[in-house]
Amino acid sequence: MGMSDAYLSYIANQGAIVATHLSIIDDSDEDIVRIALDGEDGRPSWTSAGSGGDDEGTIRLSGDYTFSIPAGTTVKGWRVYNQAAEEGQIAWGGEDFEAAVPYSISGFLVLLSSGTCIKHKLPTP
Repeated sequence: MGMSDAYLSYIANQGAIVATHLSIIDDSDEDIVRIALDGEDGRPSWTSAGSGGDDEGTIRLSGDYTFSIPAGTTVKGWRVYNQAAEEGQIAWGGEDFEAAVPYSISGFLVLLSSGTCIKHKLPTP
């Protein structure tokens, strides 16, 4: 027997408590920019886990967020962490984009809430 949907949503909501910061990373897995996921000053936070269907056990960013990207940077993806400082941090994971994006001039990256999520699901046997 697998775990219930209610359990998966509970675990997801607990994850939102510890995944407090989000970074955009470069092709060397280094931070380009890191923000607090606190809902302050226009920054997003995590939504509560969805209930039912594909959203069960899934937390998403509460809104889209625009990052400034410096020239000469290649953006690889995003990661979430337990704190602002790199020393002593716990890297919880994240996602790489389908392809790394080089910025020859400075520009912007919009991280969409619809596609930025953490899914808590049981493996398919």
